[in-house]
Amino acid sequence: METISDTLIHALQSRYATKRFDPSFSISQENLHLLKESIRLAPSAFGLQLWKVFLIRTPEFRKKMTEAAHNQPQFMEASELFLFCRPEKITEDLIDQFVTSVSKIRNQPKSTLVAYRQMLSGLIHNIESSEQGTWMEKQIYIALGSLLQSAALLQLDACPIEGFNHNAVDSFLGLPEKGYRSVVACAMGKRSPEDAYASAAKVRYSEEVVFGIL
Repeated sequence: METISDTLIHALQSRYATKRFDPSFSISQENLHLLKESIRLAPSAFGLQLWKVFLIRTPEFRKKMTEAAHNQPQFMEASELFLFCRPEKITEDLIDQFVTSVSKIRNQPKSTLVAYRQMLSGLIHNIESSEQGTWMEKQIYIALGSLLQSAALLQLDACPIEGFNHNAVDSFLGLPEKGYRSVVACAMGKRSPEDAYASAAKVRYSEEVVFGIL
């Protein structure tokens, strides 16, 4: 009988950055819900969840993203294409939105969260405006990691993709008008038999090389 440990290691061993997807495969609604939950429940600094994830399904947008990514086939072949975006900047409205959510979910009057809100605002404003984008992007990569691991456990294939013209993608998707900037895409589906990388041995350093004790 396979243990949880066996399941986890098998999933991580079989996961790889899929280069070709089976375009006839569609992710089930049940699995899509689980993938969305893996993002929604991902950790983030202070729990602020400073991201927006768009599912790119419009064929025209898929085609334009392919062109903006040196014609990488994953954009057209994948069942789902997640595009992780960050806010243009961290505003007081975003902080208020989060505090309102805390108040509602934890059944706490907003009047009891004034000091908490001031603390959050102070911490955010201590981050230089020029560094806020990088800080938010680091949070997004935590959510991306959660998505990738969840996909592997669901026996789905994925490929995170940074290599695209972000300005072009932002422009034709109208992201600036929405107050967002693209950070990273993730194609998701089932690997194609034509993907030569599917059978390639995983190359990873040993535990002794990766870890040290101080």
